[in-house]
Amino acid sequence: MNRDTIYSTAVVDTEKGATVTLPDFGDRFVMVQFTDENHQTYDMVYTKGNETLEVPNSTKFMFVIVRTYLPNLHDKQEIAELNKLQDQLVIKAGSKDDYPIFGGYDLPTLAAKLEPVKKEILTEIAVEGVADSEKMFGTGEYTTAEKRIQGAAYGWGGATFKDNIYQYSPNFESTQCHSVTFEDPKNKGFWSFTVYNEDGFMFNDDASTNSGVAQPNADGTYTVYFGCDEEKYGANNIPLDGLQDGQEWNVLVRHYAPTTEFLYKDIDPSKGITLVK
Repeated sequence: MNRDTIYSTAVVDTEKGATVTLPDFGDRFVMVQFTDENHQTYDMVYTKGNETLEVPNSTKFMFVIVRTYLPNLHDKQEIAELNKLQDQLVIKAGSKDDYPIFGGYDLPTLAAKLEPVKKEILTEIAVEGVADSEKMFGTGEYTTAEKRIQGAAYGWGGATFKDNIYQYSPNFESTQCHSVTFEDPKNKGFWSFTVYNEDGFMFNDDASTNSGVAQPNADGTYTVYFGCDEEKYGANNIPLDGLQDGQEWNVLVRHYAPTTEFLYKDIDPSKGITLVK
């Protein structure tokens, strides 16, 4: 999904109650998310660990995801520590029924049947020029039925808009050097840029950067580069190596725990991405 977050996931039977117990995460930025079978996502739980959380039971099965921030994807020591913490997560449930196979299909068959539906929805999103994830993920007033379907097609299990803002760009054809400059959004968590190919996948291990490693400009703004000089721009540059000839790419900007001030700004990141002469 991206390279700046370690994910721990589970599908939990909640019928007779269930809990998740977290280890001590220290000063790391950690979020716990619950999403039910109707693709309704609860508000994020921000935690430092050392606590036990009740799993909601709005549907019999609940998707549980623990996100832990990983600023530097090359920090092998931190990854090893995070893996140890993952092993200390404990789920207790009063019932442990197997998750039913939807419609009697195995997963590959079901995925194949849904792929054309997904592509049709993604085409609609592109035509509408949808710029962000508002009303796609969450519960109640945070979503609409149409937007929840769009969110499921674009990326099932996203976080509610007030906890995570996802900003989408159009596809770009050129692999020449591009850049975007923006003010620091001052998120309570962090921001990240991840580049995907036209099929929605990352094409190299370094196709991302985030506020933990990117260097600010002298005036406090940030400039992120795409396919530019790696030695010159360092952690602010996202290499485009690995794209197949003629394949397009796009950018997904994530804002974790955005500030209220930023939350209600009308921002389209694609308008700021320009070709560097």
